[in-house]
Amino acid sequence: GAEAKDDNTLILEDGEPMIFGKDRDKGIRLNGLDPEVVTLGNGISEEDLLVHDEAHESPALGYLLSRLEYPRHPLPFGVFRRIKRPTYEEQLMAQGKQAREDRGDGDLAKLFHSGDTWIVPEDSGWKPEDLRAVATEPSPSTPDIGPNIDAEEEEKDELQSLMVKSISKLDLPDPEIVSAETTLDVAVDKMQDKNLGCLVVTTEDSKLAGIFAQGDIFSQVAGKEIDLNSTTVGSLMTADPTSLKRSAPIGHVLHLMALHGFRHIPIVDDGGRPVKLASFKAILKSVGGLLD
Repeated sequence: GAEAKDDNTLILEDGEPMIFGKDRDKGIRLNGLDPEVVTLGNGISEEDLLVHDEAHESPALGYLLSRLEYPRHPLPFGVFRRIKRPTYEEQLMAQGKQAREDRGDGDLAKLFHSGDTWIVPEDSGWKPEDLRAVATEPSPSTPDIGPNIDAEEEEKDELQSLMVKSISKLDLPDPEIVSAETTLDVAVDKMQDKNLGCLVVTTEDSKLAGIFAQGDIFSQVAGKEIDLNSTTVGSLMTADPTSLKRSAPIGHVLHLMALHGFRHIPIVDDGGRPVKLASFKAILKSVGGLLD
């Protein structure tokens, strides 16, 4: 009936504590990383409960709500997460507008005569084989295509040249290393204190064993009955993750991240011991410093 429904459903209201029940006397609060049902009163008030924020920048709360399952928890109804993002068309139009503001209106003639094209005077007497010999030389009659083109080409060439250099050329952070026997409470505290996206797990002889990332916390810990003080990182980590040696080209590291959706890739020495931790953010920051 209606009473049973009220006791087993949670109606989400933005900015309000998560209260439910026929008498509005039950709520959801966090016990560590685990959401639990509590009864208001006896020292428990609305201030102890989770407050719904559907527009929060992080997806963590929305993910946690999606993991609430009956009968241990009430079933949530409402807006889990609301985000505002520009559409593809809006981004495309904005990109074109920004390009015109930065460079002015386009000139088809300049575009046509830029890059690998050149002009051959009609009375030059040149033969096709002569043209191939001077294909890389600008013609005197090639129109001026603006002062910024050469600089942009040089910057592009510099970036392409950097992509084939080894990842060891970049100033990447050292990995934060833990053992597989480290308990979750210690691991989570370490990640929060140092604002880390992941921990690198090693064997007794310091070789790479796995990665324990923020995603593992939300996918394997949140919403489940797990004892943080006894559960180990080794039981939840991603074992045998993809790793690369210090000789790997920067472009190859970025390619693997984009292809497989990796957020972190451990960089190991010849003995398989992690020495650096590559992330897109760290690579971008370091590459920017080299190009300045």
